[in-house]
Amino acid sequence: NYIFHFKKEIVSYCKNDVTILRRACLAFRKMFIKCGNVCPFEESTTIASACSRVYRKNFLQKNMIGIILTGGYRWGQNQSRKAISWLTWMKHELGHIIAHAGNGRETRLPEGVLVDGYYEEIIDGAVIKHVLQFHGCYWHGCPRCYTVNRTHGISTDTMDARLERTQFITAKIESAGYILTEMWECDFDRILISREDMRIFLENRPEVSRKPLNPRDAFYGGRTENMESLYDVKANEKIHYVDVCSLYPYICKTGKFPVKHPTIYVGEECRKLTGSSGVEIDKVEGLVYCTILPPRMLYHPVLPVRMHGKLMFALCRSLADEIRKAVIVGYKIMNIYEIWQYEMTQYNPEAKEGGHFTEYINTFLKIKQEASGWPSDCIDNEELKMRYIDEYEQMEGIKLDPQKIYINPGLRAVSKLCLNSFWGKFGQRENLPKVEIVTTRNRLIQLLSSNEINVISILPVNDDVLYVSYICRDENLTSSPITNVVIAAFTTAQARLKLYEYLERLGNRALYCDTDSCIYVSGNSPNDYDPPTGKLLGDLTNELTCYGDGSYIESFVSAGPKFYAFVVRKPDGSTTEVCKAKGVTLNFANNKLINYRSVRELVTNELDISIVLCFDAIKRTKFHNVVTSTERKTCKQTFDKRRRENSYGSLPYGYCNL
Repeated sequence: NYIFHFKKEIVSYCKNDVTILRRACLAFRKMFIKCGNVCPFEESTTIASACSRVYRKNFLQKNMIGIILTGGYRWGQNQSRKAISWLTWMKHELGHIIAHAGNGRETRLPEGVLVDGYYEEIIDGAVIKHVLQFHGCYWHGCPRCYTVNRTHGISTDTMDARLERTQFITAKIESAGYILTEMWECDFDRILISREDMRIFLENRPEVSRKPLNPRDAFYGGRTENMESLYDVKANEKIHYVDVCSLYPYICKTGKFPVKHPTIYVGEECRKLTGSSGVEIDKVEGLVYCTILPPRMLYHPVLPVRMHGKLMFALCRSLADEIRKAVIVGYKIMNIYEIWQYEMTQYNPEAKEGGHFTEYINTFLKIKQEASGWPSDCIDNEELKMRYIDEYEQMEGIKLDPQKIYINPGLRAVSKLCLNSFWGKFGQRENLPKVEIVTTRNRLIQLLSSNEINVISILPVNDDVLYVSYICRDENLTSSPITNVVIAAFTTAQARLKLYEYLERLGNRALYCDTDSCIYVSGNSPNDYDPPTGKLLGDLTNELTCYGDGSYIESFVSAGPKFYAFVVRKPDGSTTEVCKAKGVTLNFANNKLINYRSVRELVTNELDISIVLCFDAIKRTKFHNVVTSTERKTCKQTFDKRRRENSYGSLPYGYCNL
């Protein structure tokens, strides 16, 4: 006889929802203040920025992580390719060797002025000193290209101030007795258009066509690919699914990372590190810009190069560690053009010290481990509990508090998020869109007519308010004080090498890999390598344990990266099907369409059409409204990271049996 009063119940439900959220937010805030003296709601807007602030506020040592110049170190003084092109042409026309950023270093005069180009000649026994200056119109306030708003700017600098500074430097150089040759960017553009001989000459000059090392070119994500599309176990075979325990936190704690700023070696200077051969990299620690030739018979390639969304091999900018491994497995270095040589820091497991991020990782790893509860083998045994605490301290250098060791899924999830969300902030792009709330006409006109930004969208909110989105012009970008893409590149490269340790030994028994996990076949031979598993940070863990000890996969199928399914055989003889599809919530309705059988039919071409899912999704519109809309997602087989071999196997692009 219970009467369900909908209006009353929905109000009660919403109140409880808000109460739970409020209490969760308070607990979350309390944890961050206790661990890092940071209020995540006042001092940040995302979990990544909150983690970054905790690190910078509590664990970052002074002068240990360098802030990379926007243009890099070689062209860091905003040397453009146009400037290098002009200086290269002047060298060709004049017949003199000109020192500039394209062939080594810019020259700093005794008067303290850094100049774009410099050379000397001797005439009648007298040394004549020549200075060449290329003036980028934006950076030097060209009065012909920038005729309006010359006294205003979003930054503290103005076009008039830039021109005045340029004229002052010009006068200083000439008064010191140097012969000065100047070229404005707009004048050079006009000359280049009219001179075909100049264009042809510059197109074939390596110092012009080859850009300086860009550290972001060495920053790649994890390795995700399927080596086999379909595999059913044969007699005595089993398919295993293993995962590296907290791979990125493990790398952040135990990996090696660059310290301060690098020493830059360009061209022939690289031989100071690479020896007379020019290709030995044993002494190199950092980034290398080189041409490298991959072997033709390597089943698992080492070096990633992103071209048109596919894995190719060409000019390579990569970390020395990855290149060292590549050389070991058969890659051949052809030329080295530039090296960023760093001092390194790394955690010492014996002394329990060293490394950039050890203390940060230990802080949240302790919380995660305590919130995971006691291991199953020591729940009711005090002696085993104490042994567990002692062994963990010995291995990880972390003293667990037995009073805090109990299962707390929420706290464990938050601490795990803090461990995994931390490092990515170092790789954040510098020119992210910014949004400004504009309420006056003058401010809107100032933004629209600014020489320093590009407005990308304007959203009217009401009659009095606009949302204006804009990005900085490339010329006006400044270095971010909280990023260092080299550290991000080191993190992902060492993570890829950790996974490669297992792929290399498994060979063609590896069926699938995804960043920190691997699915492979065992049982063909008693001498086959089986990766060992463990429970500590960086150890492999068995992902099938949740189905019972001794469970294994008897059939695996993959329609592409992050789109796979398999059948698990449990110890009691029963089976269960598991399906994973990126971007798809596999609820009851979707499971009818996306499952082991349908994925297998896609791969075997029994199903010759794509699978289309329709589902409701909650989205935010550009007007900041939250709406529920019907979404469509098409699932189909993709296989573009490797080339097909036989029915369901694959080989890397470029593989050849010699």
